[in-house]
Amino acid sequence: MSAGVSVLIPSARGGPGLLSLAEDLLAPPGQPEVLVADNGLDPEIRSGLRRAGVTVVEMGENAGFGRAVNRLAARAAGAVLVVTNDDIDPAPGFCAALAAPVRAGAEMAAGVLAQAER
Repeated sequence: MSAGVSVLIPSARGGPGLLSLAEDLLAPPGQPEVLVADNGLDPEIRSGLRRAGVTVVEMGENAGFGRAVNRLAARAAGAVLVVTNDDIDPAPGFCAALAAPVRAGAEMAAGVLAQAER
């Protein structure tokens, strides 16, 4: 993944799954910038995200999804923004797949959400 992609994740109750998501997005090095809006996260999760290299933006309250995304977008360094929920388990390469049409001139791209088999 080349530089220039920022993943924006608003979260109020993200737990270990959010931390795992962030770690997956950041490994290996060279992956996208990851920003999480703290809409009320547990302090341990917040600390774990920061240790992993995530930019955590404290909202001061549960500001909601839209305001959180806007705040993260204002802080993002990437030219391509990937907005996602905090409870996904993405397939490898999902950021590159979403960014490719935008880099090719599309205004936006959307991914398909498939429910994992249990």
